[in-house]
Amino acid sequence: MDLAFAAEPRGRVSVVTHGMTRCGRGEFGITESAPGSGSLDLALSMAGWMLAEPDKQLPTGDTVGRSADEKLRVQRVPNPTGSGPAVIRLDLP
Repeated sequence: MDLAFAAEPRGRVSVVTHGMTRCGRGEFGITESAPGSGSLDLALSMAGWMLAEPDKQLPTGDTVGRSADEKLRVQRVPNPTGSGPAVIRLDLP
């Protein structure tokens, strides 16, 4: 799996996975307001979780988080790099 960073609107950035589709899983796009706010760690954690649990699904509209208090809404959006498959988008504050 590879990772790429992409610019997002309103000064945000995203980290995007590449290669999850080879394993039959969706790609992730994790956005954050400033580099270093956790998108890289979250992308790696989510990718690892999805690969370790091949039956796990993330329905659009559900929420996930790194704690019981964190609620990140699962979205499916076009790939922010401009090419490639749609991504499962999670927006960090």
